[in-house]
Amino acid sequence: MAGVVSDLKAQARILHRQILNGTTLDAGRAKRLEALCDCELSALPARVRRRHCLTVIANEFGFRGWTHAAAVLQGTESNDFGILLYPEPGGAQWNDWELIGRDWVRPRLPAARVRLYGKLVRHRAEQRAVSAVA
Repeated sequence: MAGVVSDLKAQARILHRQILNGTTLDAGRAKRLEALCDCELSALPARVRRRHCLTVIANEFGFRGWTHAAAVLQGTESNDFGILLYPEPGGAQWNDWELIGRDWVRPRLPAARVRLYGKLVRHRAEQRAVSAVA
């Protein structure tokens, strides 16, 4: 699942650059973090770090933070998978769900679980891009 982790890191890198360039919408995403919520938008580019952007991205994908996201996506967390798997009604990927044997913790085909995470991450990123344009 390293590919999915790399995808999320790339999104955090893009978010960080956009904040540094003064994009207000992206700065607002970072202000949701407790560490940055009291910061003025104009001062945010000087305070925001890549770790903040990793946390923002992880939170937006339904994880408690970056460490949690990385552990789940790398398969080392088996108790709490976050809410990425059930974001909105009708978002299930039934073919891959069948391929993993309906057992997320001990999938029959681990590659299907990797594929499902990849699809969910790409879908959520596309949704975010569409809502940013609207």
